[in-house]
Amino acid sequence: MRAITILRPDITSDEVVDVLCAALGPRYRVARSGADEVKVEAGPSHAGQASVRVNPGPDRTVLTVRAGALAIRRPSSRSVSRTVRRALHQSAELRMPGWRVPGSRSP
Repeated sequence: MRAITILRPDITSDEVVDVLCAALGPRYRVARSGADEVKVEAGPSHAGQASVRVNPGPDRTVLTVRAGALAIRRPSSRSVSRTVRRALHQSAELRMPGWRVPGSRSP
């Protein structure tokens, strides 16, 4: 598990989905997997998987990225989790209050 701390308290899982969809492209399937969790799958059989847990705090949000899937798929899941972490680290959108991905479904 790797945590990414963003100094913005109001990040939602919908925003994380929007940012990851824009950053990762159509090869990845990104969807909410609960109120505070996002699931990312890659490849034609969705063999590589990762999950992002959104933990809002009073002055920051912590995003925890974990590789998912079965042990036989673990190497591809680690690769997906690294790609997801990189996309979140490089995302200026999550660091700017009030910013939304153009065309996103967030209010």
